[in-house]
Amino acid sequence: MIWLNSLAFKLPAFVLVTVGASLLLSAYLIDHRLISYHRQTASDLIDESVKRIKDVLWQAETELFDEGQWLLQLESLQATLALVNNFQRAEDYQPFVFNPEKQIAAEQLLNTVQNGTASAIFLFDRNNELISYAQQGAHHFESGFLSYENAQPKLVINSATSDTPSLRYPQDITPWHPKNVVNERYYFVDGTPFLVKSYRNFEGTNAIGTLVLARKLTHEMLHTTLPSNVKAYLYHPKQQAFMAEGEAKPVTQKDASTRWQHDNDGFWRRITVGSTYTDGLTFMLHYPSEHYRVEQQATRQGVLFAVLITALFVLPISFWLVRRFMVAPLNQLMHGVNRISYGDKRPMTDTFPNNELGQLADAVNAMSEQLKRRETRLKRYAHEMERLGYVMTHHFQEPSRRLMLFSQQLQASDTCQHEDRQAADFIHQQSTRLSALVDGARRYLELSRTLPRIEPVNLNKVIDKVLAEPAMHERINRVNANIYVATLPRVQADASHLGTLFTLLVDNALCYRHPERVPFVEIWAAEDTERNRVYIKDNGVGMAPEHHQQAFSLFGRLVTSDHYPGIGLGLSMARQIMRQVDGDITVDASGPAGTVFLLLFSKDTNHESGK
Repeated sequence: MIWLNSLAFKLPAFVLVTVGASLLLSAYLIDHRLISYHRQTASDLIDESVKRIKDVLWQAETELFDEGQWLLQLESLQATLALVNNFQRAEDYQPFVFNPEKQIAAEQLLNTVQNGTASAIFLFDRNNELISYAQQGAHHFESGFLSYENAQPKLVINSATSDTPSLRYPQDITPWHPKNVVNERYYFVDGTPFLVKSYRNFEGTNAIGTLVLARKLTHEMLHTTLPSNVKAYLYHPKQQAFMAEGEAKPVTQKDASTRWQHDNDGFWRRITVGSTYTDGLTFMLHYPSEHYRVEQQATRQGVLFAVLITALFVLPISFWLVRRFMVAPLNQLMHGVNRISYGDKRPMTDTFPNNELGQLADAVNAMSEQLKRRETRLKRYAHEMERLGYVMTHHFQEPSRRLMLFSQQLQASDTCQHEDRQAADFIHQQSTRLSALVDGARRYLELSRTLPRIEPVNLNKVIDKVLAEPAMHERINRVNANIYVATLPRVQADASHLGTLFTLLVDNALCYRHPERVPFVEIWAAEDTERNRVYIKDNGVGMAPEHHQQAFSLFGRLVTSDHYPGIGLGLSMARQIMRQVDGDITVDASGPAGTVFLLLFSKDTNHESGK
């Protein structure tokens, strides 16, 4: 998946994502703006609808008020009320006395219903008993009055297309009883809304009757006043739903909110005319979605068409431009950089555009030339240092050997005094150490000059060979050391150098063993995705964490006691061997219980080799 991280993939992908995101954002903004436009349109239309509904209701209420005032002033109604209140008794009811007067009153009420001002009118006496009524039925007008027969009330039809009254007494009269409607403005009877006006008729301070006028609020009456794009649903308490033309829309939590609502059906808003808690009339005004779905669909199709046009023309052109002026020069530049990284210091001769990429190519060529000059100087310095090291190791070895021989002759002489013998011992000791240091420097320089032969190496075979050497075998037996070697992986390294490496590490573990413990060395391996990890653990004296790096320094020793021989070169040579194969050695853990060294072997086979 390396190509996913390359600029050759990222740049076209960036163009694709940017253009696609821009188009999607534009489509969203256009669509959102279209919804906002229709929301504003719906708001304006619904505000206009509310105003028209209020105007219609106010006009109907005014007409009812005027008609009620006119009826109350009729002398015939006053006379009928006085007659009924003063003389009517159910047990001795005289039809020929009361019925003609009630009939006249019913006809007057019917005239008002027929002119369309009211849908129903009821006249009650001061005891709230019905006298006369008139109403508009489903197919005809009807009027009548209340009579008595054998002291039992009976509705007498006065004018209708049928001899049977549509009202039943008293259940159909009860909803219009004054005590039920006297304080109502909007009133529902059998699920039908009415605008109600009730008047108490007084003679002085005494009430002599009640006149109830009602105007049926039909959907036709409301919708004829509304804009053509708005529908009104009237709330019916009995059905617990908003109703429109026989269609029931149950109330939901959304409908209970007075805020704007938007769903797939359109825009909704709940409006209450009048008091919300007493005599209010609640509507759900609806601006249907079909009024803007066509425009929205056309807009979305246009945006989709624009996306397709862009995909067919703009994106290929953008890809070609990016590849022509960015990706191709970048590939040339990366090819040159990779060539330089593998040691070819020749400058890049490709033609680059006169922009930042061209400037970068010039800078890379300049750095390549500088690297080439520095490499030449470093090779010259390295050759001189190698020659100097060779001369020092060979020329210093001879004086140190002569000092050792001279000190031995002094030690063997019988004429030496005690002080002279101490001096001779000191000279011999220091000359021996100097010889070891010179020999160690020689071996370190030889190791540095020798290029490793990189090949797959079986670590278990290398360690078995190291442990089988007579000197190592004898030393292990002398200290009764226990060495455990697990199954180890094959690594890319030099077999002879690895033999030296494990000889140094095992020797280090035996040298710095704890005086009160039986020496124990354990070697095992772990593998990750990039490197092979080999651990070497001992139970020796250990080292402090602050000395972990110092332990690998050239001729660096952490102890000065004569009980631990050495010149401080073993771990330095171990690190040199590991770094020659692009590996490393570190102290993974150390303490009073011992030390754990970690060898890191690279899995990359592209090493410099002496083959």
